[in-house]
Formats: sequence, structure tokens, C-alpha cells
Amino acid sequence: MLHCRQAMPPEEWSHEQLLAGCATGGGASAWEEFVRRYHDLIARVVLRTAQRYGTVSPDLLEDLVQEVYLKLCGNQARILGSYREPHPDAVYGFLKVVVSNAVHDHFKAKTAKKRGAGRNHEPIEEREPVGRPAAPSAMASAEQRILLNQIDDVLNGAGTQDIPERDRRIFWLYYQHGWTAKAIASIPALRLTPKGVESTILRATRYVRARLIAGARPQETGG
Repeated sequence: MLHCRQAMPPEEWSHEQLLAGCATGGGASAWEEFVRRYHDLIARVVLRTAQRYGTVSPDLLEDLVQEVYLKLCGNQARILGSYREPHPDAVYGFLKVVVSNAVHDHFKAKTAKKRGAGRNHEPIEEREPVGRPAAPSAMASAEQRILLNQIDDVLNGAGTQDIPERDRRIFWLYYQHGWTAKAIASIPALRLTPKGVESTILRATRYVRARLIAGARPQETGG
């Protein structure tokens, strides 16, 4: 099936082939086709689920849609890779469950934070393991995890005027999940061209690099 899938463009893949392609390195074209094929469904489920918690703003809906995409591609798109197609339309029910659960997670975490839970809220995409599994070197994997955690700390510590939440999600889609600027721009909620995505990534990268360099400088001591 893999060889057959590779011989066809993503728009000709079955639902199961497309989800598997996103999970096994199908590339930007696979994610672009995923967004083209399922974005309307994802947006509708996000809206319907969020409305159970009260009135929602367009900005919140856009944030939730972006969180859902990060959830779907997290941990090398493990969730999508787990899909098996019992019948041709089963994918729609599968995605409805995944998307609605992600939205429920968002609001449950928000409620827990308001009630003074013992720890800060972590966005759903950050609960996925960071880095790629089965690294050749345990030391390299540990160093990568440390670097990703440092970058995450920098982004979380940035003010919204420096790095808006949308830009942080774009940063992770590009660097951690391997999306191209074109694939990211295909998400309608972002309302960006590929050039706009590239500019966002460049701005966030420069910000992170500057903060990491500043943090690596030795502390001055009084004499």
C-alpha cells in the first residue's frame, strides 16, 4: 500500500493513506491536502464544542483551531497514524472525536487554573513528548530535549507584544513538527501567505536566538 500511495499525488489518496502519509513523512503536500480536505470539519467541530462552554469570540476559535492542528501533528502525528479505516467515511467520526476532545481539554485546563490548581496550564500540544523518539544517541536526545525546553521557556516568557500566541504555534509547527511555510499558510485560520509565515518564523527565531545568547553569557559579579 505504501508503494502504491507514493505513486499517486496526495489528493488521490484514501483517507487512511492520507492520515498515514501525514504520520510517516508524507511531506508538506500531505499536510496541505489534509487541511484542504478536513479543515471545514475541524472548524465546525471546534465551534460546536466550544459553544458548550458559553459564547466564544472569533479570536478564541482561531486559537483553538491552531491548538487542534498542533495536537494532530504532535509526536510525529501519532494520533493520525493510529487511524484504521473500517469504512470509507469513518475518518469523519474519528476526527470529530479527536477535535472535540482537544477542545474539551482546553476548557478543562482553563477551569482548573481558575480554581487554583497546583500547576500552571500547559497547552495541549505541549503535553506531547518533545523531540523525535528513538534518537541514535541518548545524550543527543537529552541535549535536544534540554534545548527544546529552553526555547519553550523563552517563548512562554515572551510578552504577547514580542511573540503573539499565534506566532509561537507557527514556530513549533515549523521547527518541531516539520511543516513548511506553504503548509502552515494553508491553515485558513492563520490568514497568512507563505511569505507571511516565513517572516513570522524569522522574527520568532531571531527573538529566541537573542534570548538564548543573552542567557548564556556569564553573570557579572561585583568587584
